[in-house]
Amino acid sequence: MILQNFDITLRQMCEEDLEMVLLWRNSEHIRQYALTQETITLQEHKAWFDSLAKKGDLYFIIESDEKPVGLIWANRFQEKSCETGMYIYETKLQNSLFAYKVSLTLNEYLFQVRKLEAIECEILNENKRSIRYTLSLGYEESHKEKEVTYFKLTKERFEPNFEKISKRLKKSTLR
Repeated sequence: MILQNFDITLRQMCEEDLEMVLLWRNSEHIRQYALTQETITLQEHKAWFDSLAKKGDLYFIIESDEKPVGLIWANRFQEKSCETGMYIYETKLQNSLFAYKVSLTLNEYLFQVRKLEAIECEILNENKRSIRYTLSLGYEESHKEKEVTYFKLTKERFEPNFEKISKRLKKSTLR
């Protein structure tokens, strides 16, 4: 499956991507904000990948200019909801509008095509940048635990934010 919007592509992760994704996931600048911060072995990574199809989880390689730059996913699907997460490996794309393009592309698919009513995510409390970003997408804090904050985005909150952020993204590409 391939999703495209703005100037990015999300293509479903395949077995050929495993070593690259493992390198990304184990890199310090990604791992420090992961919920599980231990280094993952190739064997563990392959076992995880083999389990994805059985669960119906979606993992997409984020491509910019046909170059893989990160990973976004939707997992733990329930009747009308799922959880999402993302990391951008290319540091030059972090702290830019790029992440909005990626999130909006996946979230639009989940709400419009998969007909979900809510998307949830969890973020380490110390990851202030991701918390600010998540709130700016229209997510609301649902609850907080010792180390993690949980957020929820409903379809009703997504739609006006999608329009507003899309206009901003389109203006930025015209410059």
